[in-house]
Amino acid sequence: MQDLYLSFIDEAESLPILYTIISAEYEIDENNEPTEVVLTQSYLKPKYLNISVLGTVYKPAPKILPPDYQPQPYPAPNYGVNILLLDGEDYESLVPYLVFPKYPQRVWA
Repeated sequence: MQDLYLSFIDEAESLPILYTIISAEYEIDENNEPTEVVLTQSYLKPKYLNISVLGTVYKPAPKILPPDYQPQPYPAPNYGVNILLLDGEDYESLVPYLVFPKYPQRVWA
């Protein structure tokens, strides 16, 4: 097992890297009987078993918060995802998105 820390520009960039899009066709009529295709639905299938989405990562807040304080995100790429890579999972497609935090943390509850 290996912890990987990834940074994407946004969620849209991360989806095709982390998930496979599966399309399922449903054949139903008004009585829920099979007929012709009336609906195609897609869902995301994870390519890795342990994905933790952090989302946008923000800079630490000041110790004394001013009343009009607005959290400040780090500059892009700044959509954080952590993966606990299991033996046998291929990570070649993740290499361009790897980051190496100075103080990495990973907490499993």
